Order: sequence, then structure tokens, then C-alpha cells
Amino acid sequence: MRLNNICCFLVRELSKHPGVPIVCAIIMVIFPPLQLLDHSAHDGILGVSCMLYLFLDPLFLYAPLINEQTKCVVFDNRVKIAALVLRSLGDVCHLIRIYLHIKDGWWKSPSLGKKLRLANDTVSILPIPQVAILIFFPNMRGSNSLKTMTFLNSLIVLQYLPRVYPIYVLFNEIINTQTIGYRRDRNPKWSSIVVDSKWSSIVVNMIGYIIASHIFGAFWYFFSIQREIQCWEHACRMENGCEFSTSCVRNTHRNLQFLNEKCPMDPPNKQVFDFGVFQDALQSDMPRSTNFSQKFLQCLSWGIRNMSSFGSNLNATSANGGENLLVVIFSICGLGLFMSLLGHVQVSDE
Repeated sequence: MRLNNICCFLVRELSKHPGVPIVCAIIMVIFPPLQLLDHSAHDGILGVSCMLYLFLDPLFLYAPLINEQTKCVVFDNRVKIAALVLRSLGDVCHLIRIYLHIKDGWWKSPSLGKKLRLANDTVSILPIPQVAILIFFPNMRGSNSLKTMTFLNSLIVLQYLPRVYPIYVLFNEIINTQTIGYRRDRNPKWSSIVVDSKWSSIVVNMIGYIIASHIFGAFWYFFSIQREIQCWEHACRMENGCEFSTSCVRNTHRNLQFLNEKCPMDPPNKQVFDFGVFQDALQSDMPRSTNFSQKFLQCLSWGIRNMSSFGSNLNATSANGGENLLVVIFSICGLGLFMSLLGHVQVSDE
């Protein structure tokens, strides 16, 4: 079966879920360039492909849901399948680059840059989110599992660094491109038609803002679910005979109504448990909804609003260390993108 036929089949099978068909249809745009990948153009095509796949990769973070009745973690199966398929297809661009490096005999090259690029692509395809989110997350048990999940969270976040690097290289090449122009000798009036490189800087930084806002919005959704789970674990430690678990099978025959009192959300009670910056996400009932398009737009708008304000519009954080670290990274990224835009525009004007 040809790749285009496979893409059509995937779009048709996933068309029942709102929002997913649009995402899957992008595959049909991405894959033809990947089939034409060669030694002369593979860096640019890889950068564009990785940029599109990086926008699709956070689908994994939208897959978990909260089952309110049994206080456990379930999955939106259509989002989970779409995330697995898109992630697998996204890894193809890195596998092709790994193949090209091996074919070119990277071990014979004294260049450290080539070896680092090979290591970068290898780390990018490690199945960290598949294992952490789809396997470990819904089967957590005991307080030690929260510490393990915190470690896995750091791996998920850190893996975005090698996946962002090819996009950074592509954007840097676009921004550093010299001013493009042409002249008409016979008509001096039209001799100043120029495409200024500062506009490419603005476009590139806007794309960076959108991608970063999308990723942080997805993490905001995913960590909000974990914040509620932390409340469950905290409440279970205070209750005799309660064993913490995120498994729906283990929680089926248990009376867990006391968690509604120990983890109040409507109205919230910070003296009982402080949800911090995740309070709005939990109050909106978003972690329990299967409406993907609504969740996606809500998280994206949250990311753009707070990224453009450098995190100043965020709710007051709790004492949780991971939550405060997320806010710090979020604010630094927003400030860094803004300073990058100002710097490139200023250089272009000079």
C-alpha cells in the first residue's frame, strides 16, 4: 500500500473525532517531501518536517482523561491512536537522517558536529512519552509512583530540546538571510522594490510563539491532571485503609467520595489543597471532557495569552516545586522569544 493511500485511510478512520482529521490531513502534505529526501536538500526538508511534527507531537499530552466516578485515569482512544500514528510518522524524518549519517560514514568523520547531530536524532526518537503517558501513567500505585512520574516528566520535557534543535537551525538560517531585492534600470521609480529580512524575522518569531504556546498549553493540561492526582494521593495518606492508585480496575469497588471533600474545586479551598496555576483547568472540567477541539483551543489560547505577557497573567502558584519551575521556564521562554524578535528587527533596521 502506498504512503498516500495509508494517509487517506488514517484520515478516514479518525474522521469521527472533531479536530483530529485536520491534524491527520497534514500527513499528506509532509510525507511527499520526505520521500524525495536526498543529500543536497535533506537539512531544510528535515527542519520543515520536524517543525510540523513538533506541532503535532503534544497530542500525547491530551490523551489522558479523569474518570470522576472512580477517580482514575482513562484515555481518549481516538486522540491516543492519532498521537501514536503521528509520533511514529514524525520519527521517520529522524530515522532518515540517521540512515544518511550512517551511509555517509559518520564514524570516519572527525567533525564533532556530525556526531552530535546523530546523537540528537537518536535521542529524539526514544519512546519516552509512549512509555510514560500510555503505560505508566494510568497504572500508578503508591506514593513512590508520583516520584517516578516526576522523573518521567523531566524526560518528556527534556526530549523536546533535541526535537526543537533542527527547527532552531532552520529558523536561524531564515533570519540570517540577506535582504532580497531587484532593480529596473529603465524605470528608477521602481528601483526600491525590496523584501526586507526583518519581515522574515517577525514571521519566524510568530511561528515560534505559536509552537511554544501550543506546547506549554498542552503541558498545562497534562500537569493539571497530575495535580489532581497528587491531591488524591495526599487525601489517601490522611484516610485509613485508602490505597492510592490511578488504575480504574483497582478503584472500581472502592468508596472514594471522600476525595470530593479533600480535593475541593467548586469552590476551591486553598487551605485544604492548593491547585495553583492549574486551578482554572480543573474548574473548567476540561480534564474530563472528550471534546478535543475545545480543549485544544482553550489550552492554545491560554498559552498565547500567558506567553505574550511573560507569565504575568498566571494565577498565584502553590508551594509545589515542579509547578514553580514550569512557570519560571514558561516566563523565560516568552521573554527570550520577545528579545530575539527585538534583536533581529533592530539588526535588520541597521
